[in-house]
Amino acid sequence: MSDRPIPPLRIVLGKPFEVIQSSRFCIANILKSFNSAFDIIQKLGIDIECPEEAEKQKFEAEMVKKRIRPRNFQYSLKMDFSIVENMCRMIESIEEGETIALVEYCLLTQLNVGIFWLLAHAFESVEMDFNDEIGSVIYLKNLRHKEKLTELLKNIHERMMIAAQINKVVVSIFRIADLC
Repeated sequence: MSDRPIPPLRIVLGKPFEVIQSSRFCIANILKSFNSAFDIIQKLGIDIECPEEAEKQKFEAEMVKKRIRPRNFQYSLKMDFSIVENMCRMIESIEEGETIALVEYCLLTQLNVGIFWLLAHAFESVEMDFNDEIGSVIYLKNLRHKEKLTELLKNIHERMMIAAQINKVVVSIFRIADLC
């Protein structure tokens, strides 16, 4: 993948959870406030589309013109455990040399950070940007190792399915120290 070898996967299982309550990757009070705001919105029955659908479509059209494949994520209080399957499908749908844009990709969990680390090593370069209408955008440019990345993602997904059978979830795929 990159010049630096990928350490072996170290799958860590944990108890299932729905809401990200804490994170090593942000200030705890900010996450707590953010989650509280989403919780209040949910309790009030308010449906907020953020970013707005029109802005998403406009951004996607811009990306298509630039031959970049956009992939939208939506922050939610609930943890999205389908992320590995979705990433695998996305990688299978593109060709070597292509670029993708991850919109609003959550980097609050060890699992998501590990997946991002794998993605970053399979592409030639990574750029992060903030778009006022869309939010955070991560550009992964020039896919170089499609087969190896797909193989690793399928392996992780398989382990997730096995874990689900014993009422567990994959919490992380690498030790954080291995990623530094």
